[in-house]
Amino acid sequence: MPKNTVLRVSPQGSLTELDLGDEPGGQAKLIARSLLDTPEVIAYIHRPTGCVTVIGGKNRARHLPNIHAGLALQQLSGDFHDAMGPLVITGYRHTGDLTALPDDAAAVIRDACAADAS
Repeated sequence: MPKNTVLRVSPQGSLTELDLGDEPGGQAKLIARSLLDTPEVIAYIHRPTGCVTVIGGKNRARHLPNIHAGLALQQLSGDFHDAMGPLVITGYRHTGDLTALPDDAAAVIRDACAADAS
């Protein structure tokens, strides 16, 4: 698995692994391309095993609800999150730098996407 692996969750529940690399400018471009929109942080989740940030498109309200990501985010944080359209879920450091998604958070997201949301 690449060093800075994060997950993109589509509204249909399909997952795409993205390697963010280490360059902040490259990270922003990769996220924007994967969302086909201007990225916007919609949630920060503080966890003992590592912090998670959820990035959606600025125009996400025009998209279908992302039920799979919503279920995963509720399991990770205990709170409801406005999960609309595709989302990129990453780890981050206290300095604000994006980093790899913590393994336990990635497992929760993978499980939620594998589950039948109906």
